[in-house]
Amino acid sequence: MRTRRRAATALAAVVILASALSGCSWLHPDPPEATVSSVEALRVRLAAVDGISDVTTHLSPSGEGFVPDEWTAQVEATADTPDPAVAAAVRAALGDGVTQAELILSLALPAGDGAAPVRLDPRDPVVVDLVETWRRIPGVASVDVVDSARFVSLQEGVAFAEVADRLRASLGDAEGQVTLRRGTASVGVTADGPRAAVLGVVDLLAARPDVAEVYAVPGSASPRDRVVVETRDGAGVAAVLAATVDERANAGSGPRAEFTVRAPTSSFAAADPDEEITGWLGLPLGSPEPGDIPEPPEPTTPAAPPSPAAPPVLVDVGAQEAGVRAFLEAAAVTTGVPAEVTTVATQCEDGSAGTQATGSVLIPIFTVMDEPQPPFDAITRSWTEAGFVPGGSAMGRDFWKAGDGRADGVASASIRGTSEGLSLSAESVCVR
Repeated sequence: MRTRRRAATALAAVVILASALSGCSWLHPDPPEATVSSVEALRVRLAAVDGISDVTTHLSPSGEGFVPDEWTAQVEATADTPDPAVAAAVRAALGDGVTQAELILSLALPAGDGAAPVRLDPRDPVVVDLVETWRRIPGVASVDVVDSARFVSLQEGVAFAEVADRLRASLGDAEGQVTLRRGTASVGVTADGPRAAVLGVVDLLAARPDVAEVYAVPGSASPRDRVVVETRDGAGVAAVLAATVDERANAGSGPRAEFTVRAPTSSFAAADPDEEITGWLGLPLGSPEPGDIPEPPEPTTPAAPPSPAAPPVLVDVGAQEAGVRAFLEAAAVTTGVPAEVTTVATQCEDGSAGTQATGSVLIPIFTVMDEPQPPFDAITRSWTEAGFVPGGSAMGRDFWKAGDGRADGVASASIRGTSEGLSLSAESVCVR
């Protein structure tokens, strides 16, 4: 990347709308100091990037009312080289971006090395690569892909079809729409359309002296593509459109496109809908709307929620409950602190069709002593003497496993110290 002498720092200015909006700054409070500082810090970092000649910033309120709680920071960087590597360098210099504001970032690259000038958001490397392809298509005058809209302007005299076909090759279903512009004509291009006949008729109409504006847009709010023309010869233009082949509709790959022809409008007057001529590409004027838009699918009846699983069938484990109770009561006796043991019969832990007895007890040792470790050690020592072995720990609870063939049926136990005392549990073998 070439290194050039940077423009003076004074050329890169922070424009704070809230304090310099031509006499209207009293309507809004100043932006947060942290926001102003972060925007200025970002400007300084970007101005230091090799290949950047100028950086301007603009901070404006975006919330509602007279006391906005939202701000937008618009940062525009201008490069002095067409090298797209500047975008990666800008991306690396962003750091944490800006504080308490939405960042709208743009990078302008000049023309050069067979590429058209471009304005883009450098934060997405995929977009940078895509734009680099578009700016090198013959006939492209400029590319602008900041914000959600994407525009490719054509050189005067270049046909829409020449660029659309090359541009379409880089579009997948996920890339959406790109708008081609040339003078007062524009065409929205997707991976599937428009086809050659529509592109050709837009070029044809744009060349007519009686046409003020013509544009073709793919279906979005409406499933139909649409061609709109503003002209002083409504009947003549409508006849041309009615005779234009709709290749997508004829191939059955989409509904037939509609068209609207109206008188030119000004910024002070809207078109009179009574003077509009509407119709369908490739159909005689006055034809009814084609019935080629599929009916929306019937709403499906939501499936009934699955029936809850039947409760497990428990077998009698009275003997095991007694064994678990006696085991936990013995542990409480070891501490010398009275405690109440609770037992219950449940489905086996492994989810099988079996029953086991489980029990628990909270020994309130702090009612009679200050240190929990001596009674804790006394219980685990008694378990070790009874043949239990450590089985791991989790969340502060120690687990113990019993040896085979215990007469009381106890298979495992656990112990944990809490702020209220010692929490113990025990489980019996699974009975089927």
